[in-house]
Amino acid sequence: MRYDTIDLNQTELKNARLHGLASAPPNPVPGQIYHNSVSEITFIYNGTDWVDIMKQGTITELSASAPLVSSGGEAPSISLADSGVIPGSYSKVTVSAQGLVIAGSNSDEKNEDTLDVTSPKWGADPTGKEDSGAKINAAIQYAHDNNNKKVFIPSGTYALEVPIEPRSGLEIIGAGISTILKIKDSTDISGIKTMGQVFNFRLSDFTIDGNKQNNNFANGGDGLNLHMSSSHINRLRFKNISKVAMRICDDGDLYDDTSYLNRIYDNEIEDSHIGIRWGSRCADSWCERNNVSSTYANLLLQGGSCRFMANHFNGSPEYNVYVECGNTFVLDNNIIENAGKYAIYSKRLGWEEASKYFKITNNIIRDSSHSENGAYDLIRFEGYSNTTKANNILIQNNLIISTNGNKPRYAISLENCSDVSIVGNTFTDGFANANPIEIYNVDNLKIEGNLPTNGITDLNPHGPGAGTEIDMRISKNLAIFPDEYAGIQSPYNFATITGVRGGVEFTEMWLLINARYDYETKRFKRIDVNNFSFGWQYQGGGTYPGEEIIGDTINQGMCLWKANGKKAFSANDPARDLITEDIGALQPDGTWREFGIIMGWNNHFMCDSYGGMTIGGAGFEIDGSGTSPFSRVSLGKFSGGSSDPNRPVTDYGFTYNGTCWNTQHGMWNKDEDQLPGYFYGFTSPVNFYDQGDTVNVGSNRADMDDVKFIVKRLGNYVRPYIENWHDIFEVNQDGEMKLRSWEVVDSKTINFNPEGKNFIIIPFPDSSWNKNNMIINDLEGTTTYYKEMLRNRKHTWVPEGLKIDLDFTYYTDVKVKIQKILITTMGLHPRKGMTTNGSPDKATIQVDLIKGSTDFNANFPDDSWNKDNTIVLAVIGKLADGNTRQLGTNVTMTPYGMYGGLGTNEYVSAKVILSKI
Repeated sequence: MRYDTIDLNQTELKNARLHGLASAPPNPVPGQIYHNSVSEITFIYNGTDWVDIMKQGTITELSASAPLVSSGGEAPSISLADSGVIPGSYSKVTVSAQGLVIAGSNSDEKNEDTLDVTSPKWGADPTGKEDSGAKINAAIQYAHDNNNKKVFIPSGTYALEVPIEPRSGLEIIGAGISTILKIKDSTDISGIKTMGQVFNFRLSDFTIDGNKQNNNFANGGDGLNLHMSSSHINRLRFKNISKVAMRICDDGDLYDDTSYLNRIYDNEIEDSHIGIRWGSRCADSWCERNNVSSTYANLLLQGGSCRFMANHFNGSPEYNVYVECGNTFVLDNNIIENAGKYAIYSKRLGWEEASKYFKITNNIIRDSSHSENGAYDLIRFEGYSNTTKANNILIQNNLIISTNGNKPRYAISLENCSDVSIVGNTFTDGFANANPIEIYNVDNLKIEGNLPTNGITDLNPHGPGAGTEIDMRISKNLAIFPDEYAGIQSPYNFATITGVRGGVEFTEMWLLINARYDYETKRFKRIDVNNFSFGWQYQGGGTYPGEEIIGDTINQGMCLWKANGKKAFSANDPARDLITEDIGALQPDGTWREFGIIMGWNNHFMCDSYGGMTIGGAGFEIDGSGTSPFSRVSLGKFSGGSSDPNRPVTDYGFTYNGTCWNTQHGMWNKDEDQLPGYFYGFTSPVNFYDQGDTVNVGSNRADMDDVKFIVKRLGNYVRPYIENWHDIFEVNQDGEMKLRSWEVVDSKTINFNPEGKNFIIIPFPDSSWNKNNMIINDLEGTTTYYKEMLRNRKHTWVPEGLKIDLDFTYYTDVKVKIQKILITTMGLHPRKGMTTNGSPDKATIQVDLIKGSTDFNANFPDDSWNKDNTIVLAVIGKLADGNTRQLGTNVTMTPYGMYGGLGTNEYVSAKVILSKI
C-alpha cells in the first residue's frame, strides 16, 4: 500500500522503521526521510537540502518515497504514544531539538483568545532584522475582524517601518520589558499611532524604543500618539524617545472627538523630550503611578477633568508640570522634583482664557527651580490679565522643599488669580527670598495653617498685591512640631476662635500645650489624655468665661487654664475614667461645659480688663527659698483614691482648703516619699448631687453644711489612699474637738526573699497586730548590684497580712521595718466636757477566782498590754443570785498580769474592765 502523504493524526503507521542508507537516496521529494547508517543521523528533505531531523523545525507535511508496509500486513500508521502529544487534528507538527514530535495549533487561529504575532501565519521577526510593523498590524487587523481578544508579542526586538495601529476592543500585550518595539533607522514614524479614535483597547507589558540616535524625525518621533476612549495603557517602558513618550488625545484632526475614562498607570518613561502630553480633548481620566523622566516637561497639560496621582515626575526637565490650558485638574500624592525652572507652571496664554479648577494636594515638591538662583518659583500661576484670571486654585498639605544648589525665587507665586487657598503646607529649607509666597493682583486669597521650618522666618506674602497693613492671614490652627517628633498632632498649637458663650459674642486666640481646638466639633481636645493640658487664652472680645451669667459682658483679659489628665488622679479614683479626649463634659441639660469643672479647663491665673489679677487653679507652691520638702496653699478635691478599688468615692470623697506640706495638690502624692506628709485646713464632703438626683462622681463642689478644721497625716512609704490618711486633730462646725494621739508601741525589722516574685506578703507578727495599728516605716530592696529604697509601692491588706507590690522580679532581698501604733482619741465638747475613746484599746477580761479566797488573778489581753500602759476602769463581781456588784479598783500590776481582792468570797465570778493608755 502506498502513501503519498501520511496523516499523523490518523495514527496509521505502526511498527514501522526507516532503513539505513550510506548516502542520501536519489530524486528525493519534500518531506522524505532517511537514516544515514554512517553518520547515524536521520535527515528530512525540505525541497532544497537534507536537514538533520533532530534539529528544531516545523513539519507541515510528512510523506514517504516508497510504500510503508507493517509487519502484520495492516495499513501502516505512525503512533504518537511516545511523543507526549495528545492525539488530535493538528494543522502542523513540530519536531523538538531532542527529536520529539510535538503539536502546534490544533485548530485555525480564527476565534482564538490570544494570537501570537510570531506564528508562521504572521511571521513577525523577533530578531529585529526584518520589518515587523506591517506583519503585526496584519495580525491586529485579523484579530479585530475575527473577534480575537488579545494580540501577543513575545520577547524579542521588533523593527518598525510603520507604526503599530491599535484597534478597538483589543489587548496588545508583550512579555514584559524584554518585548521591544523599535523604530528602524532613518524611519520618520511614531511607535504606535491610532488612525482615528479607538475605544476599549489596552496596551501593556512591552518597551518602545524611539531610536532617536539614528533618526531625524520631522513628523514622527513619539512613542505613542493615541486618540482613545475607555482604554488602558500600563506597564510600558519608553526609551530613546525624540519627542513625546505618550501623546494622549492631541491629534489636531480629531478635535471634535472628546475622549473619556482612560487610565494610564504603572509606566516608566526613561528618556524623552516631553513625558506625557495630555491633549485638550481628553477628559475624566486617570494618570497614576507612572515614573516620568524627560528633558523639557514631564507632564504638559491641555485637557480637563483629569486626575494625576502617585506619579514620580523627575529626571532633569525644565518643567515638571507645564499647564498650557488647564480646566479641572487634580495633582495628588505625587513626587515632583529636579526641574531646572518651574516644578508646576501655568503660563499666561496668548488668548483670553485662563486655567481654572486646580487642586494641588499632598505632593512632595522639592529640589526644583535650581538652574539659576532666585529666577524661578516652585509653583507659579499666571492669569491672562487683570480681568481674566486663573481661578479656583487649592494648594494644600504639600511638602515644599528647596535643598540643592540654587534656591527658588518663591515657593508659590501667583499673578492675576482669584479664589485661591494656600492651606496646611510645609515650607522648608529656605528660598532666595526670606518669604516663600508672592502675590500680585490676587482676589479672595486665603492663607492659613502653613508651617515654616529650617530657616524660613516669614510666612507673609510679598509682592505688589500683598497689602501694607496685613501681609498674611492665618486663621484657625497653626501647629508647631518639635524636631524629630513622630506624632500626627503636634503638642503645641495656636488657635483663633470666635463664637457665642453664654449669650455674649467673643473672639479669642489660644496658645495650647498638649491640646488643640477642633473646629468641626467646636471642642478643645487633649493630645495625650494621660498628661495635663495648658492653654493661654488671649481675649479680644467677650468676657471671662462664666461672668456673663452675672451680667458682666466686657471683662476680657488674659488667662492661663489647666485641664487635668488621667495622671491627675490615682489609679482607683473613678474620676480618672471620666477623662477623655474632649476637654469638658456634657451637662444634664444637654449643653456642653468646658470651664470650671474637673473634666474641663480650670483657671490658674487671670489678668482682667479692670486691672485685677487672680491666682486660680488648685493653689500655689511655696519653695521656702530652698527649704524642703515643699509646701502648698491649695484648694481642691481629694484624689488619692482608696486601697479598695470597689469602695465608692461617695463613701470617702471630700474637698479641702488649706496647706499641704510634703504632699501635692489633690493630696494624691508626696515630694519625698521617705517622709510623712501633712495637711491642715478646712475640709467638707463633696456634693455629689450638684446636678440633681443622679450621683455625679465628677463633682468638685463642696457641701458647706459639714465643714471641719482638720490636721491629717500620711505615713512614709505608703500610697496616698484615704485609708492611709490619719486624722490627728479636728474641730467641727459645732465647736466639738477631737485629738488623736499617735504613739509607736512596737517595731520590727523583717527580711524577705521574694524568690523571683514581684510581690511580698508581710504577715502580722502576732494577734495584737492588725491593719488598724500596723504601718510600714521603711522598705529597702536589694538586687545583685545595688540597694534602693522602694517608695510609693502599692499595698493591699490580705487576711494573712500586708501584700506589697515590688513592680519587678529582680530583687534578691527586701528589708521591711514595721511599726505598731497606739491611737487614742480625746474629745472636748463645750457642754459634754472631755471624753476618751480608747477603742480598740479597751478590753473586758474574765478573771480567775482563787477558791476559798477573796483574791483573783488575770493575764493581760495580749502582748500589747503591760503594766505600764494598762489601767483598770472597773471591777465587777457576780453574786450567786445573779446580781452584780461594782467594786473598787484595788488591783496590782505585775510584768505577767494583775491580781487583786474582792473583799468577800461570796462572788461566783468577776470581770475587769481595762483601758490602754
